[in-house]
Amino acid sequence: MNTQPSSFNVAILDDCRFFLKLMVQTLHREKERNSFTFWSEIDVRVYSSLVDFELNDFTQPDVAIIDYYLGQTNGLQLIKSLQLKNKNCRVLLISGEASVPQKVSYTDHGAPTFLSKLDPHFFDKLRVFVEESYLATRS
Repeated sequence: MNTQPSSFNVAILDDCRFFLKLMVQTLHREKERNSFTFWSEIDVRVYSSLVDFELNDFTQPDVAIIDYYLGQTNGLQLIKSLQLKNKNCRVLLISGEASVPQKVSYTDHGAPTFLSKLDPHFFDKLRVFVEESYLATRS
């Protein structure tokens, strides 16, 4: 008997609608290419504001991809709140900042994984993060 959930929930929160669209296209393209693999189980939900994310009933994602800069707040505050509600959620903090000291600061303050939007392999790494997260929860 299979007791695992039928879908793998990915939440993406970024107030830059252009970059948000690019991330969604990357994951949907992977889903289309691999429709007979685990990618068919992935449900991607997108949010362009913290209010939108908090008001939505989708508060138990398996993966949360969160931008650091979110207007009045930052992604680190949301990560702490999210991890209190859902300790099994794998989190990827993203930012336009590329400096190593900034990355160290993010990880020191609770962001388990960081990826710079300026990384030339950002979208490949995003796809790999979701894939590895799925495999880690299903093993």
